[in-house]
Amino acid sequence: MPHRKFYQEPFTAYPNQLLDRIRIKLTDTEKAVIDVVVRLTYGWQSTSARISNDTFVKKSGKPERAIINAKHKLLQLGLLVQLESAHSTTPALYTIDLYYNDPNRCMKRHQPTTQSIEQLFDDLLSGIGESAANFVPLIS
Repeated sequence: MPHRKFYQEPFTAYPNQLLDRIRIKLTDTEKAVIDVVVRLTYGWQSTSARISNDTFVKKSGKPERAIINAKHKLLQLGLLVQLESAHSTTPALYTIDLYYNDPNRCMKRHQPTTQSIEQLFDDLLSGIGESAANFVPLIS
């Protein structure tokens, strides 16, 4: 028997972990926020999306104050991650961290740093027992 498609139009693949374990713990508005982010990221085969409060309101049907509160809670949990803040007319950049409750895999471990490249390189090398003095720079 030939393989048949079970869908008729484009669809968004929804991560099983969100459906099975995470969504059941969220309020309706928090679910709506996550649904909007999933649609605008995974639905476009992307890992992040710029989403304004207005877009959250329009796509979720929830009031703006409820959206703001839900986003705040999801950001505190670490499930929703704001990669870049909003700037004038550019909306904030969001993604979802499916491993938000796993301290070894969550994105909170990889937050932007104010360290210089040299400091980061030194930290990396010290983690493997080396020193920057042992390396010759490729570019002077």
